Amino acid sequence: MTSSSLLGSVLPLVVPFLAQQDKLNAAYASYELYAAVVPLLYRKLLFTGRPLVDSEGSWTNIGSLKNPLISDKKHSEMYTLRQELLLQTLTLNKELARCVEQVVVVDQEILQDLAQVLSRCPNLRRFEVPQPDRWLGEIYTKPLESFVVTELDQLCHLPDTVRRLKLGVLKSESLSVFDRQRALKKIYSLDALELAADEPSITTFLKFVQPFARLRLRSLSIVYYHGYNDYNHVSRTLVQQLLDKTDLATLRELEMVLGCDEMACGCLGEFCHHLVSRPFDLRRLAILQRTVHRDHNYTEKFDVAVTSLLASMPNNERLTELYIKHAPPLDAMIVHGFEGNYNKRRDLYHSTLPQLRGLERLVCPTFVWSLACYEQLMSDLLWNGCTCDHCESFLSLFDEFIMKHHYYDAASGLEKDVISPCFFSCAAATLAARFVGRPLEHLPMLDVYWNFHSLLNMDHDAGYDCRFNQSFFRHLAACISHFLQDYVHEVSRTNPNLWHVNFSGIVFEKADFWVCKNEKVYRVQ
Repeated sequence: MTSSSLLGSVLPLVVPFLAQQDKLNAAYASYELYAAVVPLLYRKLLFTGRPLVDSEGSWTNIGSLKNPLISDKKHSEMYTLRQELLLQTLTLNKELARCVEQVVVVDQEILQDLAQVLSRCPNLRRFEVPQPDRWLGEIYTKPLESFVVTELDQLCHLPDTVRRLKLGVLKSESLSVFDRQRALKKIYSLDALELAADEPSITTFLKFVQPFARLRLRSLSIVYYHGYNDYNHVSRTLVQQLLDKTDLATLRELEMVLGCDEMACGCLGEFCHHLVSRPFDLRRLAILQRTVHRDHNYTEKFDVAVTSLLASMPNNERLTELYIKHAPPLDAMIVHGFEGNYNKRRDLYHSTLPQLRGLERLVCPTFVWSLACYEQLMSDLLWNGCTCDHCESFLSLFDEFIMKHHYYDAASGLEKDVISPCFFSCAAATLAARFVGRPLEHLPMLDVYWNFHSLLNMDHDAGYDCRFNQSFFRHLAACISHFLQDYVHEVSRTNPNLWHVNFSGIVFEKADFWVCKNEKVYRVQ
């Protein structure tokens, strides 16, 4: 085998694992490398306006610079500049447009001229941008595999290739009887349905689909939430009817937003009990809490329902990925935040997770944020935690920050001293902001920073020379990753097939031993 043929056979296997900048560097080396790398660079475009924690993977990020001290204004300018460069490149080299298959914009705007050029890419399979209605004429003719619906009559014009439908915020509900039959035919041919928009849109959509026929989906996203004064009773009823008409034997992926904000109501437990009475065979499950309360009792009620569902779910030993997200308050000040109540919640999951014997991936975006609601744990982290050189150096500095700062408590209208739960809650909320996209989608995480003052309007005491800024945040994240070591070891002990754990945007992976992947100063032995 010649070196040229060897290179040609090896490159397709190696290039997908290169980081984004490494792909660019390789493209400059030779024409063979350029031809192998460029299609992958343009295949999946992610517009975030921010840098990524880890640029390895299949997505090319149109973001900003890594420097944590860059202002939001500079981030915006760099994001615009990179969009203009991409627009210029696609305009001058039209062959590159054939490489583009997926375009996803995350919580950002996109240049209209660039969006128009991208909408014309002939092999476009996914196009999620703000105000997509402007380019419907273009994208209807593309081999789309997923689509975001904002008007019901769009269902009548979708290409036959669409297999995943995401419900956005509906702008119009008008549809003729003839068109309704065509739209329903498209809905019942789907493999994936995402109903995670606002509840009025969900209600309108499900009323349109009634009477329900048998749905054979592989992926489903729903919202089941009992809100104040039972304002969304109709929505919950329709969602349960939809589930009853879904063939759960074919369902492999389920995302649920769950919550009940009436303490005396048992609807959430009843819903979960009804759910597990069906023949589930899931591989991936995501559960997100929704609540307006800042009370341990409501969260414990949610956890009881969730752990009961996990323990009783048919074929739960075949579940390979679990994603759980709670909804703690930003200041971590919850009612009944006692250590004993934390122990009750911990024991619920400690007794349930071992029953998921096939679990390989565990993701909890708000793990540390939830722990921050219990002051004893955060005090242990700060004063009785890791004793490595890094933590010995920085934990004392963070302790000094806490002693010298205060914040404005909007609920009471008072200035209060910062305490360890508030401090670590703000840090955990920033770490949780790393996550973008659908829970089970695995989009790259954003590299975000906290400047130690913006959240909760924190300010230093008079006379204190405060020098804390964004540059300290990754050091704080590293300290938190050390604190998580025992949790990772414990969950891996009870779930031996586990190889990927993501707690609050801090990733641990196991080969021969557990390694923290994105806080490089630390390795779990």
